[in-house]
Amino acid sequence: MKRIISLFLLICLTFTVFTACSSAPPDNPKEPSQKDETQNPEKGTEHMLNGKKIIFIGNSYIFWGKTVLQSSARTQAERQNDQGYFYQLCKKMGAEVEVTNWTFSGHGVGRIFSDMCSLCSYDHKSYLEDRYYDYVVVSPGAESNFDKTMPMVMDFFKQANPNVKFILMGTACAYGYNSTYGDAYCYQKDLFADFEDQGILIADWGGLMDGIVKGEYTVPNATQTYSVNSFIVKDGKHGTMLTGYLQSMLVYCLITGESATSLPYDFCMDTSIREEFDADAFVSKNTSSSYRTNFVEIFNSEADMAGIQQLVDWALENKPYRNH
Repeated sequence: MKRIISLFLLICLTFTVFTACSSAPPDNPKEPSQKDETQNPEKGTEHMLNGKKIIFIGNSYIFWGKTVLQSSARTQAERQNDQGYFYQLCKKMGAEVEVTNWTFSGHGVGRIFSDMCSLCSYDHKSYLEDRYYDYVVVSPGAESNFDKTMPMVMDFFKQANPNVKFILMGTACAYGYNSTYGDAYCYQKDLFADFEDQGILIADWGGLMDGIVKGEYTVPNATQTYSVNSFIVKDGKHGTMLTGYLQSMLVYCLITGESATSLPYDFCMDTSIREEFDADAFVSKNTSSSYRTNFVEIFNSEADMAGIQQLVDWALENKPYRNH
């Protein structure tokens, strides 16, 4: 009898250790699992995002890395057919989506939804004549009262569609990667868990980047060395094109429930699709004699991209921002 009890306790201990370790970042890329209803759709089935309307709200934290493309246009009609990385990823996956780019350089979300923008001297929201969207992606800037701004934005869009879904970007600014403000806006990451409890999806690219840069997360089978420069350009705050793809991937996976594993990225440096995807021009503009980046080499490494995609899956499942 004692031997049976001892064997039972040993099995329980083994299960406990396995469970406790399951939340750690993965060491090696996993083989793609069999598809289920939450994974990449089979050919011949209509994609859940086909025909959906999505708006990205924010500033250069989004458009610098090509998630959406920088625009000087003012009206909704001029901005509602954005063809940045997020659109390209959806298209590659079989979804024709309408992406509205509501990002403005130097603007916090509060300015965009104020009655009179202090930078542009006009009311941005008055140009959003059609407020009906299926998904609203919000990226805060360097702003001190985002806990009050986000509910205001939600109310604005819920008036048109009570069932609209919201996605909140966790930016590099929320983790202190801001050459102008430093740690001043790190309070934002403390809001993520509460916002998630309200039904908001959290695309915490800043937290994932921070973990990789600090060595807390290891990119499995990496051939490249990762640093801040892999994700942030020489100005100390804006994202590289790799960051733009990371943002797009997180938002796509959050909305669809699909795995990041094997998502396409061949469009990211393809100038035949968009001239804005010229990586050489981007590097030339955003580097200096004292700054070098290796995001192009990372894009060109299948092993590194597979490892990053695995980390995305891990982060979406384990939600490390809830443990700050």
